[in-house]
Amino acid sequence: MPRYYRLCCTTFLSTISLTSLAGSSLADVLSGKADGIQVIFGNDEGRRLASGLYADSPLNLVLYRQMEDFFRTLASKLSTDGHPLRILQLGAGTGGTTKWIAATLASLDIPVEYTFTNLAPPFVIAARKKYSKMYPFMQFRNFDI
Repeated sequence: MPRYYRLCCTTFLSTISLTSLAGSSLADVLSGKADGIQVIFGNDEGRRLASGLYADSPLNLVLYRQMEDFFRTLASKLSTDGHPLRILQLGAGTGGTTKWIAATLASLDIPVEYTFTNLAPPFVIAARKKYSKMYPFMQFRNFDI
């Protein structure tokens, strides 16, 4: 089975599983007995499913490819004079976008500073663990705009 089809099947299974996880607590969330954010992000399984949905859904992959193309085009036309291209990602969350964009930025022949931010410290800590060794140009910050 081609990689794209495997990815789509896996993504749809993740979407269905995430819908089941959230749906099983829907009445409690709607009645105020449960916090919807905690239902999804308050456990490892929910965070894993949400991360997979954000990073690998076919619709998002189209958008990530457009962003990659934008950064490649920008880098080809940019004269940095030794100054880095600075990117501030607000609300980077589970790192779904970061997964694709950081790899693209690393492949460019220009200096880069990429700051991953999120309101929730657990997301920032997880991103630092996942990306800091792979991408030394990245910084990680809690940020409440």
